[in-house]
Amino acid sequence: MPRISAEANFNPDAFEQDILGIAATLSIHASPLHQHAKGQFLVAQSGCLKFYSDENGCKASYVLPPSRLMWIPGGVDHRVQVQHTSEYRSIYLVPSLCNTLPTSFALYPMNDLLRALIERISLTDFEVNWQERPLQSLQHLFLDEVGRIHHIPISFLTYPQDKRLAFLTTATHIPALYELAQTVGASEKTLSRIFKRETGLSYQHWKQSWTLAQAVERLAAHQSLTDITYALGFSSESAFCHFFKKWSRYSPRMYQQNYLLSKD
Repeated sequence: MPRISAEANFNPDAFEQDILGIAATLSIHASPLHQHAKGQFLVAQSGCLKFYSDENGCKASYVLPPSRLMWIPGGVDHRVQVQHTSEYRSIYLVPSLCNTLPTSFALYPMNDLLRALIERISLTDFEVNWQERPLQSLQHLFLDEVGRIHHIPISFLTYPQDKRLAFLTTATHIPALYELAQTVGASEKTLSRIFKRETGLSYQHWKQSWTLAQAVERLAAHQSLTDITYALGFSSESAFCHFFKKWSRYSPRMYQQNYLLSKD
């Protein structure tokens, strides 16, 4: 059974198999920036994975909830961070099996069949022969199901490239614009131009997107509304719920029930 520890230095390209699955429990984990020739499907069975991309020198992040399957094409720099316990599964494919898959990051909705196939593959021993039945049929069924499902590009939260703002990629609090201006020694007008030019968003819209991603991550970790409200700097639970519903169209509890709870 290919369950690996969070501390393992796992290299999928070291294996000759056409398809490779792994399972692990991560808690307070951060992988280094890396890439591999194999394409990768990644899903959180529980909790959230915070995914960072560094494609073309542009840093960006995305919070992956249990309701979505992420596709990572081979040869792209990325890293994964977990701040709360997450149970995850990963499937790697040799380049020859990726010809019909997206050439950029993509998201797939999970369904019961896909979840069962991922679980079976991720818990299959590394040394098996995927050219023999019934594993060959399992491989074909997985690829057929992925090919049948509509996928969408990932909407990453892009970080500004200005060196003065590099700390934002690991920040646990995003200040108001006037506070940020005082911190980095630049005018609010200058910072507003930087954010619009380098992220495509106004500072306020960027901060709201960051806050929403943080809220999703904390809801997936089953933090209380009181704790989330305090951590994200809202004046009250009702203020947080109003913000969350405005930007996600769901109340925090409804979003958690529909999208963040695993379907084990």
